[in-house]
Amino acid sequence: MSRRLWIVIAILIIPVCAGAQILMRSDCTAISSPVTGQSVCFDSTNSVLKVWNGASWQTISFSPSGATFTGNLALSGLGSGIVVNALGSSTTTPAIVGQSTGFYGGLFFNVTDLGADVANAAAVGVVGQSAYANAVYAQQGAISGTGSTLARDNIYPSLYATRVIGSLNGHNFTAPVFRIDDTTTSSGALMDIKRGGTTFFSFSNAGVLTLSAYGGGSGVVTVGAADSGGAGFRLLRVPN
Repeated sequence: MSRRLWIVIAILIIPVCAGAQILMRSDCTAISSPVTGQSVCFDSTNSVLKVWNGASWQTISFSPSGATFTGNLALSGLGSGIVVNALGSSTTTPAIVGQSTGFYGGLFFNVTDLGADVANAAAVGVVGQSAYANAVYAQQGAISGTGSTLARDNIYPSLYATRVIGSLNGHNFTAPVFRIDDTTTSSGALMDIKRGGTTFFSFSNAGVLTLSAYGGGSGVVTVGAADSGGAGFRLLRVPN
């Protein structure tokens, strides 16, 4: 199939969202006031599709096995602006891959105030959902199978949650930074801390704390009688 035909097909399948422009010119540089990430030009002289990245026109390349976008491309619109229906065939060939040679590999954010606490419950930045596996899996280190090794110490945690805001403006963050909430009747624990297969800390769905690595017993922490730790205090006990 000819390259020209693939470019025509590309023009037809690219979503034309609010504010986007698809223009045809023999010389894309003749377009005045292009919009970064929204102005797309079909260069009829060279039969290529280009997008304006804020400084220059970058070629968008397509191949029969898929499409590769080079440059900054912004899509906007109501509803599901971008829908990807793809299946990963293995852990090394996921449905979507975002790779960066520096800074963020991906950035998702939602800064819209929907006007009420209940409504804002839906203004989530990122949602991970899975019925039979991890809904979210954070893995630190090289991509599996690449054989990469560390070139220096990594001083950062695998998972980091923080609050960042320019100004509280008289308002407040009233919820905790981190929350675990199991709304089912599942029997699985709420949280485990392990290393090399050894469990150090476990918090059951019934609120039972277990410190398995300490003592020779079950490691279940029990609460002593009133004043067992002195007036007004109870002892927490771990079996020997």
